[in-house]
Amino acid sequence: MNFKRLEEVIRIKNKQIPRWIFLVLICFIVLSIFIWCYQQNNLDSLNNKIESLNKSVSTGAPIPKDELDKKINELQQNINILKVEDNAKKDQIISKIAELKKINELRENDLRKTVVSLERLTFEKDLLTLKKEVVKEQNGVVVTIIQAFSGLFLFTTFVLSALNFKATEDKQISERFIQAVEMLGANPTEKIDIILGGIYALERIAKDSEKDHWVIMEVLTAFVRRKTQYKNDDSEHNPGKIAIEVQLALTVIGRRDSWKDRDKQKLNLKHTSLKGVELQKAKLRNVDFEQAYLTEAHFDEADLRDANFKNANLGKAHFKETDLRGTIFKNADLKETNFVEANVDKTDFSESLNLGENIQSAKYFKNALYNDKQRKTIFN
Repeated sequence: MNFKRLEEVIRIKNKQIPRWIFLVLICFIVLSIFIWCYQQNNLDSLNNKIESLNKSVSTGAPIPKDELDKKINELQQNINILKVEDNAKKDQIISKIAELKKINELRENDLRKTVVSLERLTFEKDLLTLKKEVVKEQNGVVVTIIQAFSGLFLFTTFVLSALNFKATEDKQISERFIQAVEMLGANPTEKIDIILGGIYALERIAKDSEKDHWVIMEVLTAFVRRKTQYKNDDSEHNPGKIAIEVQLALTVIGRRDSWKDRDKQKLNLKHTSLKGVELQKAKLRNVDFEQAYLTEAHFDEADLRDANFKNANLGKAHFKETDLRGTIFKNADLKETNFVEANVDKTDFSESLNLGENIQSAKYFKNALYNDKQRKTIFN
């Protein structure tokens, strides 16, 4: 049995880092640069505010004078109403006003110094607050960059670990596959247990690895063909009981996860001799049984939609409650075949042999496809 093509399919190649990982790295770097530029812009704005406050503190805007108190105003008014002969009195009042003005100026100077001192304290407090904000922003930039690169490092480590795990898993599956295929080649008369173990191992791999599912199904069908293939021109073909390893391989095929099958692909069981095979409730949609020898086969409750039985020998086969929608039976021998409660909607029986009243026990048998001769036999 030649499995070189199958081994090439599952052979592990050297693993390379996927291109999308580099795209993620570039995105992280661009994001870090964007955050740094944004925070750097905030730092520049704070520095401008600090320079503006420094200028305000150094220049110290003058405080405008207040009006003289009421007493000075009253004295000034009294000077205007005094008589000329009261010069001594005027001089006395003028002297008093000058003294009061001097005192007021001293008070204003003290007040100005106090206000300036308060303003300086306020400016210095604001300056200190802004400097603290600058330090905080600078620390924020550093922390953001560290966090970004830490996250990038963790993400890269995770991805590389996942790739390494996947590569290891693929390698293990490949080794299991090759070992199981080698087990199928054992001598059935001496090491039947090894063959059965190989079939079970392939079934397990098909469940574990979706990408290897179809390859394994093809391996099993090839195994069945090699064990059961016969020549069509052998008129005296009379097979005995089906071999246990063949039955097991077909059972595994029949209970596979059919949703994993490749689109527009068919399992090939052409020219196989499967007399009395037990495939009840099997998932055999689209399987090709062309020219197969299937007398006394049991397909009860199986899914055989769109299967091909062209030129097959189905004498005394059982299709009780089987789904046969779209199935092809052209030129198939249907002598004493059991179709009780089978769904034959749109099933093609044209040119099939020995089809008679046995089809009337099927569901929707009137919707099946027949030739004119068959119609007369069935409906008259």
